[in-house]
Amino acid sequence: MTLSPGRAGGFHRYDLESSSFHGTLVGMDDEASYTCDFCGEEIVVPIDLAAGPTQTYVEDCPVCCQPNVIHLDIDEDGHTSLWGEAE
Repeated sequence: MTLSPGRAGGFHRYDLESSSFHGTLVGMDDEASYTCDFCGEEIVVPIDLAAGPTQTYVEDCPVCCQPNVIHLDIDEDGHTSLWGEAE
């Protein structure tokens, strides 16, 4: 997986199972983090494995209140990728 610059419509992509992950994973698949495209803050979000292997939802940044589209993919081996981008 790659980590691309945020800001101005870019995105951050994290592979939680590899060294390219630059966020935080608390517990085993309980929470992960992404960087807000607007203010640059690291935001921790819960991971709900029961919601399916591919999830996309909008969440407002708790710091700057701007909307971020959150993407979560869980592959067949259980590897989890999380990234956010500006809405």
